[in-house]
Amino acid sequence: ITWSFDPSSFQYLDAFGAKLNIYHAVDVHKSRFEKAIVKYADIIFATSEKILERYNKTDKLKFKINHGLAENFLSFDKNIDGFIKNKNRLKVGYVGNLHYKYLDENTLKDIITRNPLVDFYFIGPYEESNIKIRKNNENFVEFLKILPNVILIGVVASEDLNGYLKHFDTFLMCYSGDKNISEMANPHKILEFLSTGKVIVSHYIDEYKNYTDIICMSKNNNNLGKLFKKVVSNLDYYNNDIKKYNRLKFAKKNTYKRQLNKIEKIMTSIGLKFE
Repeated sequence: ITWSFDPSSFQYLDAFGAKLNIYHAVDVHKSRFEKAIVKYADIIFATSEKILERYNKTDKLKFKINHGLAENFLSFDKNIDGFIKNKNRLKVGYVGNLHYKYLDENTLKDIITRNPLVDFYFIGPYEESNIKIRKNNENFVEFLKILPNVILIGVVASEDLNGYLKHFDTFLMCYSGDKNISEMANPHKILEFLSTGKVIVSHYIDEYKNYTDIICMSKNNNNLGKLFKKVVSNLDYYNNDIKKYNRLKFAKKNTYKRQLNKIEKIMTSIGLKFE
């Protein structure tokens, strides 16, 4: 089997001589690369309906497979708490690259400044590293550095991330999901947040539009700040035992092992087998 997640690097899948070529799209890529790799793919998987829609004109087999959750996120035996600034204050977790081009920095700035009694913890790249990435939002990052209720943690190892997430009271996502719907249709980190059982306040995420019981979304980012205030003012309700259970239940249904089982069933249904 040749299984590709990246159409930009290599498109001619037939070169490997495999019996089965899979293109698995977890992000929106440039259409010219995707058209090329789809030509040589026998089957297409994608993590959202919005991404699958991009291949409507092809007659290749297409299936939606959600992101997978690593098993270590369901085991909270790690306890990393030295980063907590004030245990008595409400703690909001934000995970992601602060130089991401779809970051809605104006809305995020407004939320932080309007909630001075809430501490915002940022996990992810925000400074120069050995990985050369385009640095967007530099002024915003400098602004965050001077705020007393912002803690910039930086990059953490994926195997340690669950040791950080367990300490947050809620999670915040603030990308331009109301404008870039396809690109923001299904962020991977949602499953990692859900594995904690804690409430998520987020921009619009198309794949979760029917799951308002496990995630709090604003269809328009202009209302995201108001929604955030509502949630943090009623955390006992949004983090009650029933809601935590439903979030964790959803996360457990989407482990990598379960997703591979789904893929194997699809293969069997169309007459293909893993050997």
